[in-house]
Amino acid sequence: MDFPTTRSGYQAQSESCTTGEDARQFFSPFRDAATAVTAAGLVALPCGGPTGKAPMVKWKSQHRLISEVRLRQWLADPQFAEANIGIATGPSGITVIDCDTPNSPDELIALFGPTPIMIGTPRGGYHFYYRSPGEGSGPLRSVDLKIDVKGVGGFIVIPPSIRRAGEHAGKTYRFIAGSWADICLLPPVRAGALDSAFYRRPSLSRTRTYRPSEKNEAPLGGDVGHRNSTLFNALRAAAVEAESRNQLVHLAATLNQAFDPPLREAEVAQTVDSVWKYREEGRLFVSGQSTIAIPGSVFDRLAAIENGADGLMLLACLVRNHGARSARNEPFVIVAVKMAQVGTIKGWAITRYRNAIETLLANGSITRVHKGGRRSAAHGNCTPIW
Repeated sequence: MDFPTTRSGYQAQSESCTTGEDARQFFSPFRDAATAVTAAGLVALPCGGPTGKAPMVKWKSQHRLISEVRLRQWLADPQFAEANIGIATGPSGITVIDCDTPNSPDELIALFGPTPIMIGTPRGGYHFYYRSPGEGSGPLRSVDLKIDVKGVGGFIVIPPSIRRAGEHAGKTYRFIAGSWADICLLPPVRAGALDSAFYRRPSLSRTRTYRPSEKNEAPLGGDVGHRNSTLFNALRAAAVEAESRNQLVHLAATLNQAFDPPLREAEVAQTVDSVWKYREEGRLFVSGQSTIAIPGSVFDRLAAIENGADGLMLLACLVRNHGARSARNEPFVIVAVKMAQVGTIKGWAITRYRNAIETLLANGSITRVHKGGRRSAAHGNCTPIW
């Protein structure tokens, strides 16, 4: 089945709910998550090796987001078909506190401050995410916890990656709190929590010098796109509680002065306008909440037909759980029996799932590409349409 899409449309994806060999062939952390991770402003990289933690591409010199062309090439590359996914923390503008001490979240929050994004690791440790003002990477020896700081020059494995071998083989990286939608809300690490050594700049002899002719480059590898993204994310977080547009204007001017060099005034004004438009249209992210985006035209079509409410609910579940595949326009499998068994929507029986699927088909919100052979195993193979 298909959700017919435009080039810029949102694609909802569903994985097969079968187990064993059938389930493993659909599990591809890098392919499943790379598009959403990149859209969040993070530098996504495939990783593998014996434990699934080693980067599979050169990344040490990476100082900006992966281009759309490069990302498409990696997603189509057979050698990355079963790759895990990680991020280069420095060019992603984040610092991650990587703690291998189990049962330590309260201690971590007390040391480094609260954060909306907390991830559990296969061995029972934690990754706490923070906005980076430029911290480096290395072990933190000033506390009793087993902590590595991953900042500039760092790399971290992320959900939904799975440990491939060793004592914790088969266990996954998972969100304990938050989602990639909360990247724009990250606070910095609490002042004084890290040693001064983490804030030492590279020597000038090893740092590229800024030249006015290099329009897209800023000192220390900060490009125009990164400054725009940083400003946009900061303003979007502030706009949730801003009392007026003028507050954003003043904040933008202050933030811009911290860039080296600052953005042009016209770019800053355009960013303020964009963020305030999101505010007026009710499209700002809220801390601790993920966002499900369904076009208004799809909502209107479903609201106008019988059983449209169930169709909309099922559609929202597909977007909520499998939206990371949105850019690949691939088919997915709907398994009504399995969804009923795991309770995807509480209280729904198999018949209700099947009726909701038929509603989406009849309404044109999904189209069938291939019908499953056994009705009890799979309802059909689908891709999104709007």
